Amino acid sequence: LGRPWRTMLAQTLVMIAAIPAAFAVGARFSPLLAAQWSDPRAVVTMILTLGATSAMGGTALYTGHLLWSLRREVFESKRVGPYVLRKRIGWGGFGEVWTAWHGKLRREVALKFLRGRAESAEGNRRFEREIKALRALAHRNVVQLFDGGTTGDGQRFYAMELLSGETLSSLVHREGPLHPRRAVALVALAARGLGAAHRARIVHRDVKPENLFVCGDDASAIKVLDFGIATLLADDEADRLTATGFLAGTPAWVCPEAIEGRPVSPASDVYSLCAVLYFALTRTPPFLADGANGVLYSHLHVPPLPPSVRLSHASPAAREALVLRGLAKDPAERVADGDALADALEGCDLTGATEVP
Repeated sequence: LGRPWRTMLAQTLVMIAAIPAAFAVGARFSPLLAAQWSDPRAVVTMILTLGATSAMGGTALYTGHLLWSLRREVFESKRVGPYVLRKRIGWGGFGEVWTAWHGKLRREVALKFLRGRAESAEGNRRFEREIKALRALAHRNVVQLFDGGTTGDGQRFYAMELLSGETLSSLVHREGPLHPRRAVALVALAARGLGAAHRARIVHRDVKPENLFVCGDDASAIKVLDFGIATLLADDEADRLTATGFLAGTPAWVCPEAIEGRPVSPASDVYSLCAVLYFALTRTPPFLADGANGVLYSHLHVPPLPPSVRLSHASPAAREALVLRGLAKDPAERVADGDALADALEGCDLTGATEVP
């Protein structure tokens, strides 16, 4: 129920056809079933059964399509300020993302709402922090914020550009390790976006493949998403938000200083972005220990294997050295910020770089 009739038609026809098909197959093995085909009463019973089943199938098709149409009308009539909700495209413990239409601007946008665990004092502060961070940024490699506010029933939301494409995580899992030139080019663009954040004294703190979006068919376009746990270096409120044992970041990509509860800096985002580059080159994160605690321990104490060793495939030395420098345990040993990393990646000698076999 609750689906367009075209999507239900095939399975309904299969269910109706299953009755005579079962008798036809069974008649080849059972004389009793074979005899029913010549029994008028049995044939009439079969016809009535098929008629009743067809009627039920038709009713299901009609009812399901009607419910789908009504639900679509409800969605399309639901407004949030000037926005008309169209379709939910993402959700999780902290929020939902919908496509929405702005009638006056004549454009489609993505609306993000607080939901579930996010509807708390801390969740609202984090939501405000993300809006504040995005409003401070205007860069082609950072998702663009259009608007933000509160609905009539008190739900927080903001409108951002609607992107077409897939996350870097999805791309790598679908295609496998990327060609070194493509991986370096994409990460360099993401580093430019983070560089703009760093110039605005914003540290993202949750750089990971799921938060880097490769746009459409343009393989050179990538945008940084989700500044929900970003910290503003001029404001210590973020430290208070994460002072209760909450690890800011995702274990596979988090920097050592965040694990230890030390202050983060633009070099912290450099560490996470170099971990993402490692993933783009190898299809695995830098550390593969069992369990989150094992991964966190590795970030703190275990040197990462060079990507060429992980893949058993030769790699340009300059790129290898840059990745490992970005994964240094000491922030002082890394490049300073996103712009410096982008400069280094763009100037990286990739002579001899080839596809991974």
